[in-house]
This record gives sequence, C-alpha cells and structure tokens, in this order.
Amino acid sequence: MSSNITLSFEMESDRHIWIVALLKAERLKAVWDNDDLAAEVQFWKGDPIKTWFRDEALSELKLAKAYYSQRGISFANGRHRTRWLLQQGYEHIPVMLLPGSFVEAMLDGILVRPAMFGDVLIHNTASS
Repeated sequence: MSSNITLSFEMESDRHIWIVALLKAERLKAVWDNDDLAAEVQFWKGDPIKTWFRDEALSELKLAKAYYSQRGISFANGRHRTRWLLQQGYEHIPVMLLPGSFVEAMLDGILVRPAMFGDVLIHNTASS
C-alpha cells in the first residue's frame, strides 16, 4: 500500500455541519489513550478495510466524524480507521468535527488547521 494518502471528503447529508480538521497525531493519541470512553479501540490489527477508502488503490481516505472537548474525544464513526492512521506514523490526523468541537480543539492546541480537499498526509519522520 502506498504511504501517501489523499484526503477525500465524503460528506453525508445529515443535520450537522462538519468541519474537516487536521489534528496533531501525538496529542490526539495522548488524549485518546487517557479517555476511558474511547479506550475500547486501543490498537488496530491487520490491514485497513477497503470501505475506509473511496478508491481501489486505497489512497483516498473517507474521514471519521468525531467530537472533541478538553475532556476527551469520541466518535460518531471512524474510530478504527483513526486508530489505524495513528499507528501508521502520520504527523497529522484528519477528522470531521462539529463547529463547537473545532473551537475546543483550537483552544486546546490539538488543532493544526482546517484540512483542504486533496491534502496529502505526511509520515512523521521522527517515528519512522
């Protein structure tokens, strides 16, 4: 599998407005690992699931929907693929956040920036 993953925003029609965000991977892992509610997915074993991607080459990732606060992180969907991304050594992890969660992430210092369609995830060379 290619180490480059392009972000693909598959927006579902629901009542919420989601903001695509890049979060600091090391900080996300620390917050997640200390969250009792999110602890059920501590490790992903094996290859990624093809339905996580929009293409056969497994290079266009569908994004997880998450809720962030200073108390922790929870997911509407995508917690397994997010854990898999963390294990791959990417520097930033993309998730979709509700506006309130986006602001919380910004205030807490975990937010890198809003993500853009076509962003490419970069491996953290320090962890490779």
